[in-house]
Amino acid sequence: MGKWVVKLNDLMASDGWQPPKNIEFRFVTEPLKSSSGAPAWACTWESKVCLRADWFKENLDGEALGAAVHELVHIMQSYDGKGRTKKNCPGWLVEGYADYIRWFLFEPEANGCGYVKENHKKHRYNDSYRVSAHFLDFVERHFPGTMKKLNAALRDHTFENDKFWKDKTGKMVEELESEWKNEMEKGSVGSK
Repeated sequence: MGKWVVKLNDLMASDGWQPPKNIEFRFVTEPLKSSSGAPAWACTWESKVCLRADWFKENLDGEALGAAVHELVHIMQSYDGKGRTKKNCPGWLVEGYADYIRWFLFEPEANGCGYVKENHKKHRYNDSYRVSAHFLDFVERHFPGTMKKLNAALRDHTFENDKFWKDKTGKMVEELESEWKNEMEKGSVGSK
């Protein structure tokens, strides 16, 4: 996990940001809940990652390590500063960014977003988690460097949905969504 902390420092760096000095991984036996109150097998707060010991033990050959990386990304995001609002730090991007790192950079061979392509007509870019990760991968492949800029805008609370996409890609998010869906429809290479 240590090498991924170093890798994330580089991938997620932005002006004025200092990565956490200490990150603690803690295995717990009590039930965990997500920020929405749903049951969870991992969660973060401050610079701590809590992991359900029983679930991780059962999933060592499956999703365990990737789930830990997803949570590590949340620690590195550092999006919870003062002034955070749904307008400038939407949940679909927080979770989509973490899943983008997980499924497209950490464990792309797992094809964890494959079902998005198979069911592309029913998905929207802002459906969160794997769906948004798939959309973000499309954007990064077509507009390299966008993910780093997105991370910086979310971290410093300057993200504005319409303005960001237009400024960074020259297109409105709805145009990007349409192109993303067209690419999936055609079965283009790169759409896992």
